[in-house]
Amino acid sequence: MKEPKRPRVQPIFSIKKDTLYPPLSLPQSPPTMKEVMKLVEKLISKPKVARFQNSFIIYRNA
Repeated sequence: MKEPKRPRVQPIFSIKKDTLYPPLSLPQSPPTMKEVMKLVEKLISKPKVARFQNSFIIYRNA
């Protein structure tokens, strides 16, 4: 005996646009351009090491 067909239930997605939260404050102040440039210089100056499966190591300055 076949089961009777059930109606297909559509999920209801309700997004309330009234409840907008204010943006969260940052835990730290955003970095200044000088701090960003210092960080970039620090990262550029470090030699990069690339390791491959055959244990061959390449040192490069990027």
